Amino acid sequence: MAVRRRGWGAKKESYRSRLIGAGRSGKLTGSPLTAGETRAYWERGGDLRAGRSHVPVYATAAPGEPTRRVLTGEGTDRDRRALSKWRTKGPGWVPRSRTFMADDVAAVLSTLPPPSAWAHFSLYWQADGSWRMVVEMKNPRAYDRVVVLPDYTAAKNVMDMAAIVTPNMKIPDASAWDQYAEEGRDFDVYGSD
Repeated sequence: MAVRRRGWGAKKESYRSRLIGAGRSGKLTGSPLTAGETRAYWERGGDLRAGRSHVPVYATAAPGEPTRRVLTGEGTDRDRRALSKWRTKGPGWVPRSRTFMADDVAAVLSTLPPPSAWAHFSLYWQADGSWRMVVEMKNPRAYDRVVVLPDYTAAKNVMDMAAIVTPNMKIPDASAWDQYAEEGRDFDVYGSD
């Protein structure tokens, strides 16, 4: 993660309020945070660009609105067709096979840099059944990337993809995945670099 920050109390009230609002809305991490959690996230050096509406967008990323609507269950046939069309020209590291990975999962992953830049990633189960994926980058100055995967199948697809695309990553044994998911335990996947 980025460099730790100090001096939360020294920041202007308007700045702290803006960050707390972004934390409560879920913009910072993909899931809502309390004021205390937002402060802890800030102090740990968390990525604030989403809270400032400066989320990095990659040229090969999936279209944002159709992806959001499909992931929230509001997607139309037109949105699904847009993702299907995008899939043919998405990033090369995202699997093209729809039997291997659904379009919505591929669309979420397209917002991340390629796995060759990942040092480590973790998957955290959330109460609504989704999984929060936190990717720590190899570059120590880079911010961690956070995306939300819709369900366990999506999380499992990501683990399978990581085993193929980045063979140097230490993936937990596949036989334990179902048990971990049932218990709501988290997955940590470490790179060798």
